[in-house]
Amino acid sequence: VEGALNEAPRPVVCAVQGAALGCGCAMATACDVTIAADNATFKLPEMTHNLPPTLAISALMPKVPRKAIAYMVYAMPQIDAATALQIGIVSAVVPLARLDAAMAETLATMTSRSQAALVAVKDYLRSAPAMEARGAAAYGAALLSGVLTSAGH
Repeated sequence: VEGALNEAPRPVVCAVQGAALGCGCAMATACDVTIAADNATFKLPEMTHNLPPTLAISALMPKVPRKAIAYMVYAMPQIDAATALQIGIVSAVVPLARLDAAMAETLATMTSRSQAALVAVKDYLRSAPAMEARGAAAYGAALLSGVLTSAGH
């Protein structure tokens, strides 16, 4: 699932309220934009059954520091939305009563942008971290050129 979310050509946005356990935590992390209600919690409980959560770990690795992942796996704490924001699991935290409005606002902003620009940003965010700085800059310039060309500029 994490691979499908990462490889989707357009940004994937999700909302989380309540508990996101195991795969739910991984999927929330793998999405491009994740808005969590202030009542959301996150946990990787697989080790309770002596099952290493390697699939969940693979979804967290690109966005969450290794020490935080190790703590979540070995100590199995239930972390709150504010902590999830600090370590990179979620993009924003809003009061539960505002979750639907925050999602609507985010989606309205995103869908008012050109598809070419959205796809270019997702591609750049996915690819550039693995590149050396000069290559990332050149790739960014090529993506920008493609977006400008598609817009008829």
